[in-house]
Amino acid sequence: MVKKLCLAIVLCVPFTSSADSYLTGNLLMDMCNSDDSVQVTECYSYLMGVSDTYNVGALAPGHCKPTDQNPEKLRDVLLKHMRAHVALWNKPAPKLVAKVLSIAWPCD
Repeated sequence: MVKKLCLAIVLCVPFTSSADSYLTGNLLMDMCNSDDSVQVTECYSYLMGVSDTYNVGALAPGHCKPTDQNPEKLRDVLLKHMRAHVALWNKPAPKLVAKVLSIAWPCD
């Protein structure tokens, strides 16, 4: 029984390479640009998670978190950047968010 349960769990897990991401820029744009409050909340949570990961150095260095950074501001900056760079929408979302953070709030 345990073996069957383990096999079922393994078969349900999506197979991705280490270079892949669960979320692309396209999906992130849909989520962050939505009129649905649940999706916007998911967007805020995602952006804060990537920002926090970035702040502790788990992603590439170069981002200095300002005191006025908040989920709404992160979302506004991301949407502005993504609308100006449509060709990047198919890229992995964590890399896009990290790039936007380093552009918007560089370390001096």
